[in-house]
Amino acid sequence: MKCAAYFIGVDPIPLEQNTQKNFTTVVINMLHKTILDDIANNMKTTIDISDSLLQEAKKLSAQRQITLRSLVEQGLREIISRQKSDQKFKLRKASFKGNGLQDEFRGESWQKIRTAAYEGRGG
Repeated sequence: MKCAAYFIGVDPIPLEQNTQKNFTTVVINMLHKTILDDIANNMKTTIDISDSLLQEAKKLSAQRQITLRSLVEQGLREIISRQKSDQKFKLRKASFKGNGLQDEFRGESWQKIRTAAYEGRGG
């Protein structure tokens, strides 16, 4: 079947049905889909910041020749990245019941302790 036009997400209109009304409907449907996609992919959020901080941010964004939005996004990425790297490593408690190092190994080298630990175990 020959078709007048193909649009992403819109069914093609056969040539024999291609009237001005059908074409207008297709264009409206295409615009509607585009607007809905834009809304879904570009959510807007309102934040409340002090006037002085906003003025400083506007000046900085102008100096860097970037949008205020880009400046705010860069700042948030920086803080989030720093927060992730600042998380301290916490070693889980994995000690065994006992009284610690045996008296015969106190003050000895790691080599002697290791040799004794693997004695008879192929090490």
